[in-house]
Amino acid sequence: MATSAYREPLPHHIPAIKSGANCARCPLVNESCGPVAGVGPANAQLLVVGDYPEGPEVDAGRPIETDWSTLRRLLSGVSFRVVNSIACYPAPDLKTARKIWKRNKAGSAEEACLDLLRNELSAFGGHAILALGEHAMAAVAKCYGVTVGRGAKERSGDKRLAAHGTQRGHPFRLPDGKWLLPSYPPKHKRRAPHWYGAIVDDIKNAAHLAKGGDVIPDPDWIYRPTLETILDWCFKSRASGQPVMVDIETAGLDSASQIRCVGLGQEGLPIIIVPRFQIDGTPYWTQRDLDKVDSHLRVLHDSTPLQFQNGYFDTRLLLHQGLMTNRRKTWQDLKDLHRNSRESDCSHKLASISSRFALVELWKGDVDHKALEYDDAELTPEQKEQREYEYHLYCARDIDLQMRSIRGVVCWQAEDLA
Repeated sequence: MATSAYREPLPHHIPAIKSGANCARCPLVNESCGPVAGVGPANAQLLVVGDYPEGPEVDAGRPIETDWSTLRRLLSGVSFRVVNSIACYPAPDLKTARKIWKRNKAGSAEEACLDLLRNELSAFGGHAILALGEHAMAAVAKCYGVTVGRGAKERSGDKRLAAHGTQRGHPFRLPDGKWLLPSYPPKHKRRAPHWYGAIVDDIKNAAHLAKGGDVIPDPDWIYRPTLETILDWCFKSRASGQPVMVDIETAGLDSASQIRCVGLGQEGLPIIIVPRFQIDGTPYWTQRDLDKVDSHLRVLHDSTPLQFQNGYFDTRLLLHQGLMTNRRKTWQDLKDLHRNSRESDCSHKLASISSRFALVELWKGDVDHKALEYDDAELTPEQKEQREYEYHLYCARDIDLQMRSIRGVVCWQAEDLA
């Protein structure tokens, strides 16, 4: 592998250089490993971005050659163009190549190809971008100036991508209005066959977005309910006898952590987010009214079938703080159901499970709502109100995804037993 970041490009690099690649500063410039040019119509509906070519792609001169037949089958009826975030093969793999480049101070193929990808993105006029791999997602995000994963605290309205494993399967609205949908390449099946069903769904969802389709809208939910609304909801819920999905938002992870709000969902009723405390810890109700709210919640939790995403944590806090008293109560737990499903080897995080049953937009604030928590002194009253709304909307979205997911996993189990 070449170690110099400054070498005269070989003749076969000239087309890539004309398209924006900075091959003279690339450690792969004198290797027989590419570049592999993009393939597909310039006016395609969908842009597929892969990580980098490997041996079969270099030999065929076509990106994602290994997965070409799979893409053609799953994207039937959609015109698509395929490019890579890195145009050459960083043998034996990118992780190893990065270590060698760093040790030899040889530059970076990712940086050298960034303008090439940026030009592809600028020329693309379709609705959706399918990023098949962690590096592909990161490269697209960098071209758009979007932060990935951990970083500076967010402000209301700011959006950043979650880590690839969490963002996978969930569309992200880019600054120019296009959808970015991250996934794994179909060849990932060889290494992790349990992910193949999710990958197929992701590619089909990308085709849906490329045709102008949209994501599922936010659920019907009740924000800042009155005492009368809470009592009425609890009465109707108990009368129906249907399971109630419960999700709590807390100030911490120990049993004594303040429960700020309790989200409740049931088939046939709008989702309701019952507030107890503001995000800054100040009470939402007077003590007398808070006692009434807690009483309604306690009766509901003790008398109706319950469902949770992580009931072991939630029930521990509910019991400790008197919002539930029946220590022998059983419940349906989405994580446990998923562990005993056909995708038991996949991630049991809500973001991963829900991607199989709902095409919903996801961004970092929805994955970690504590990103919404920042210094109150910096906020105007309107910003504080917006922050409270976002916090409760986060809980409502979780309830909606948990209800959709538990229905889907139960259906899987029924199909597998049939």
